Amino acid sequence: MAAGEAGAGRSAALARDRAPPRYRYNCAFPPVTEPVAIELKSPQDVEKMRIAGRLAGEVLDFITPHVKPGVTTGHLDKLCHDYMVDVQGTIPAPLDYAPPGHRPYPKSICTSVNHQVCHGVPGDKVLKQGDIVNIDITVIKDGWHGDTSRMFYVGEPSIQARRLCETTYECMWRASPRCAPAPPSATSATPSSATPRRTATASCASSAATASAGASTRSRRSCTTGARARACRWRPG
Repeated sequence: MAAGEAGAGRSAALARDRAPPRYRYNCAFPPVTEPVAIELKSPQDVEKMRIAGRLAGEVLDFITPHVKPGVTTGHLDKLCHDYMVDVQGTIPAPLDYAPPGHRPYPKSICTSVNHQVCHGVPGDKVLKQGDIVNIDITVIKDGWHGDTSRMFYVGEPSIQARRLCETTYECMWRASPRCAPAPPSATSATPSSATPRRTATASCASSAATASAGASTRSRRSCTTGARARACRWRPG
C-alpha cells in the first residue's frame, strides 16, 4: 500500500472515531395497509410519554438562544445532537431513520426555513435577518418518542411571516382543549366550531404550528388510516 493511501486510511478511521454516535431507528416492520388498533396506555406508559415529551421540549429551550443570523442549520443540528446524546442521554430519532425504500435520514433534527413546509435537512444553509425557521425535535427515551417543534424568528420577521406564525400558534391553543376524553355516551366525532380571529395568509399555515411538548408514540413513528375525520373524540390512555 502506498504511503498516501495508508495516510488516507488512517485519516478516515480517525474521522469515524471522532464522529458523533449514530443510531438507527428500527424500521423492520411491514407497510401499514389496514387500520391499526389503538393500544390503550397504562398509567406507567403515560408517565414515560410525558418524560419523552418533556425532554423533547427541553431541546427546543436549549437551542433557542443559538437561533440567530449567521448561524447554519447544520450547526444547530450538531448543538441539538450533542445535547440530546451527551446531556439528556436520549436518542435522536430522525438520525438514520429509513422507511423501506428510502435512504437513511442524515441528521438529528429537521430545520425548515421560510417556505419549506416541513422536514428540511440541516446543512450549509445560513440563517439571515428576517427568516423564520421551524425546528423539529424527536427524542427516544426508554423506547418512547417525544416529538415536538417550534417556530423561531431570526431577527425581525416580515409582517406576513409574523402573521403566519401567530395565527398557527393561536390555532394550536384553541384546538388543544378539545383533546380530552370523550363522555361514555359519545358515539361520533364532532367538528370544532372554534376559528382563529385572523385568517392565515399561506396555504401551509397549519404546518407551522408551535408546540412545547409533543405526544409520543412507541415502536412505530406514526400510524395513519386511509380516511381522515374532521375531528375525533379522545379516550383515556
